[in-house]
Amino acid sequence: MGLFSSKCDNCGSTEHSTSDCPHGLLSSKCAKCGSVDHSTSDCPHGIFSTKCSKCGSTEHSSSDCPHGIFSTKCAKCGSTEHSTSDCPHGVFSSRCSKCGSKNHSTADCPQGMLGKSAMTTILETSSSDSSSNEGGCVKIIGWLIGIGILVFVVVWLAVNVVLPITLLNSALALTVLALVFKKYKALFASLALVGGGYLLIDVTNGWLSDIFVEKVVKNTDWISAFVYLNAAAIGLSTWILIQPIWLKTKQMELANKWKRLLIRGAIILLTIIATVVAPVFYHSVQNPFTQKVIHNQTSPHPQTKNQNNETENGDSRIQSTMIENQIIVDTYIGTIGIKDFKLCIEKVDSVNVEGYNVTGKNKRPVKGRIVDIRTEANELGGNYAIFKINLTEPGDDKWDGEFNIELWISDNDRHGNGSWKSYNGKLERQIVIKDRLNE
Repeated sequence: MGLFSSKCDNCGSTEHSTSDCPHGLLSSKCAKCGSVDHSTSDCPHGIFSTKCSKCGSTEHSSSDCPHGIFSTKCAKCGSTEHSTSDCPHGVFSSRCSKCGSKNHSTADCPQGMLGKSAMTTILETSSSDSSSNEGGCVKIIGWLIGIGILVFVVVWLAVNVVLPITLLNSALALTVLALVFKKYKALFASLALVGGGYLLIDVTNGWLSDIFVEKVVKNTDWISAFVYLNAAAIGLSTWILIQPIWLKTKQMELANKWKRLLIRGAIILLTIIATVVAPVFYHSVQNPFTQKVIHNQTSPHPQTKNQNNETENGDSRIQSTMIENQIIVDTYIGTIGIKDFKLCIEKVDSVNVEGYNVTGKNKRPVKGRIVDIRTEANELGGNYAIFKINLTEPGDDKWDGEFNIELWISDNDRHGNGSWKSYNGKLERQIVIKDRLNE
């Protein structure tokens, strides 16, 4: 082999050069055991063996195995061709640095100046370092992304789920603690009443309750359930606090019978009031909590050219008819937030509108004007006449405000959507018109 050869060109062995190959022209390995390092005629194995029965080497027979009783390979480099005591490698090497063979030292290598193993080792080392660096960067980026996602999920759950549920149901949780830890029942019961008060303030102003509904459950029935569960807890906590007074009435003399009955009646009444105040407040107070989800009506299908022509030809006639025949004079029902809402348009004079609205049990007069009229095709092949109306309340109540509503009217359907905002800017609610009131 030349200066830069790394193996025998004939059989591929690293243990001899091409000029010293023991094989003939037409053979490249021992026909008996398959070794490339000796010819068939020099095979050390007997008739029925092809390798050393002790260490598995094809280069010596079992009787010539260099290993001791308890070893099968060199303890230093792992070769089966020599014993540990005859290892040709130095203290810090375990194979030839030129060709990678374990059976000779670098100094005795029969290969050229730069063996294949040396070049391969250099390239593999360089590639390994590069791959290691790239793999390390990828792992770090992956970890950072994973940690970022985890932190985001934890914070999102804490802010939008855990915190709202915990605070909105604090009356219920504290009442349970009052029943479990009887030594501190008065403290926990008192805190439960504070928690119930927070619940009513929150649902009235739409703080955590608004976040929980809008971003998590998309259903205001959850807040209603919270109100009723905590109302029962408030009643129970009230009873826990006034129970000692009830027990003292048992010690009153018979002469004070009426006084005892009066005190017990007051205790029962107070417990009932504490239980029902939350639901009553929740359903009757003006402009209570509402989810801030804008009602999206189904978009009309795009009009074809013929439909556009028909619509253009009939627009003026439809608009004129709508106003002249007072077709928007009607009573519409729906919701404002989670409250029942009724809008009654009693009078239309050209574009001027008058009527009243009922939110819960609160009735307020309104007046305003039609600010826009347009038409859209509906799914049944007809047209909606869409009236955009601005209405205002008188302003003599602190919760009066302004309505902006769109009414979608066709021959067989009436619906709409819009918003209401108080004059003081503290409250804003979404409105959904679902139908007309059939009286």
